[in-house]
Amino acid sequence: MDWTRILLILGSQLIVACFLAYLSYKILKRKRNQSTLYLSLAFFMEFISLALNAIIIFLELSYLVIFLYHFIIFLVYIGILLINLFLITFFKEMLEISLKKQIIIILVYSFIIISMLIFSDGVSFIEDPNWRPIWSPSFSLLNVSFLTFFYLIPFLFNSYHLFKKIINPNLRRRLMYFFFGTLLFLLQSYGVVLYISWNNSIFRAIWSLFSLVLILSQATLLYLGVGREY
Repeated sequence: MDWTRILLILGSQLIVACFLAYLSYKILKRKRNQSTLYLSLAFFMEFISLALNAIIIFLELSYLVIFLYHFIIFLVYIGILLINLFLITFFKEMLEISLKKQIIIILVYSFIIISMLIFSDGVSFIEDPNWRPIWSPSFSLLNVSFLTFFYLIPFLFNSYHLFKKIINPNLRRRLMYFFFGTLLFLLQSYGVVLYISWNNSIFRAIWSLFSLVLILSQATLLYLGVGREY
């Protein structure tokens, strides 16, 4: 099995998976409301996706593995959506985002993501020597566009308005930690798209090592933002 894949999945991804599970528990333990539920579910979905990804690499390629692989992509995207909804709920009165509208947003995003996965033939699997997913250039571009226009831009917009609303310096500092931690998480998502779609051994080796630093940095920032007791 490719050592870069082992390092990326079993090394870096399992580290952040355990940390996200801890954050999910920590957030709900501290306070339970609509905002914290969104954030806790977001971290929990990312935890499930990373844990499943670490499991399926040891399974033989089958319809079950293919289904789980697509399910993992779905969970990752829904998790990022929930982070945006977490930010929205802080100033939902200003944006007039009711619970009904939030449910509609989740359903629309879910429909778009499922349509991407079902009606696109951009994912293929190499079986020799060990199975590996390969994304076509068009599918990779579709995912990058989706991440940018449906996640990155809304996240920047929501964060900007939330930062203007918060006056407390302690809360502003925690929001900045959370903001940069989430940006690193999105950067990780872009890198994974490139890792899967670009079959270049040098880049795979560099990214596998760089992702460790990236994941530890984002984990630290997210902990300072939402996990640490102040």
